[in-house]
Amino acid sequence: MSAYRESILNWKEIEFMELSLKRDFDKLVLFCRCLIGNEIIDLSFYNISRMRFGELSNPLIIQGLCIIDHSQNGWENESRYEICDFEDNRIHFYCEFFRSSKVERTEHECYDK
Repeated sequence: MSAYRESILNWKEIEFMELSLKRDFDKLVLFCRCLIGNEIIDLSFYNISRMRFGELSNPLIIQGLCIIDHSQNGWENESRYEICDFEDNRIHFYCEFFRSSKVERTEHECYDK
């Protein structure tokens, strides 16, 4: 059994500024707004399942995300991708697909970092 493993933001500190879980028809969508260095990135994960969060803190900071593609093993739908963090197993879930986008800041926005 093999799976394609890809590191996203490999070992970069990721601070979660916003997490929201929504129901879109009969599927769950997880939206995350993250601060990575001086950039803000929006991540959306669609049709999520088996979601687990370990120790939650404020701020919630992890060291990188790992995405494992299980499609070549015949896994489909909500189990196609496995998402987890590298160190403390604070975030772990499966999803059907995901999207990311960089957020453009306006001159009026101010962030601590």
